[in-house]
Amino acid sequence: MAQITDLCFEHYQSAFATGVDEPKPRLSWKIQSPSTDFEQSSYEIEVFDESSPLTQSRLQLKKVNSSSSTLVPWPVDKPLRSRQKISARVRVWDVQGGVTSWSESARLEVGLLQPSDWHCDRIAAPWSQESSAPQPEQLFRKEFPLGDIVDKARLYITAQGVYEANINGSCIGDYFLAPGWTSYDERLQYQTYDVTSALTTGTNCLGIRVAEGWFSGRIGFEGGRRGIKDKIRLWVDPLLRDQAQDKECISHVTTAQ
Repeated sequence: MAQITDLCFEHYQSAFATGVDEPKPRLSWKIQSPSTDFEQSSYEIEVFDESSPLTQSRLQLKKVNSSSSTLVPWPVDKPLRSRQKISARVRVWDVQGGVTSWSESARLEVGLLQPSDWHCDRIAAPWSQESSAPQPEQLFRKEFPLGDIVDKARLYITAQGVYEANINGSCIGDYFLAPGWTSYDERLQYQTYDVTSALTTGTNCLGIRVAEGWFSGRIGFEGGRRGIKDKIRLWVDPLLRDQAQDKECISHVTTAQ
């Protein structure tokens, strides 16, 4: 019998995609069948809301007559909200009317969809008044105590420049020169990191380095400044969730060195 494998949201390969910046994420899957002539005639998607760590509620059960299995439309009428956590599974029918078993669930956590979802201000260290001079990297540091281990911790971060973040001395994520090149006049990419395992009870320390990068650095053969602006800045929004007290809190980074 055919089986559904590799169910995922958008172009994320992980079974748990964190920080997806899309209120109506599309789904894709693969079909493994012992028969070489298997043909999908329809599919059914079941979506659950898993935002609460204690309960799970079904958002949608929808069957669609279609042979598509790549980036199929989001089946729920209502778009997702920022930080919402959901799971989905799928099964398909063949042209003879046979149906597969349900796939393994794929999980998704939404990122920050609106500017108002960011609970932080843009911060920067003092900079040289000589706009043509190279700017040294800016160093940011924030210590914060934890009485108990939180059940969820996320770090939402971006910069006008390039950054590197660490918690308790360990580098966060595998990005290099994040947040990467973009059309700065139109958008600024951000990253979402699951930093739950990086935290400990007692005092924790978040450190961030920000440098010029493409935003305000030197690009071109003549060696002059070819960036968008001459000053680099940082946005960082840590979110900690305490399951025992059923609440979320923000620890702001405001100190620059």
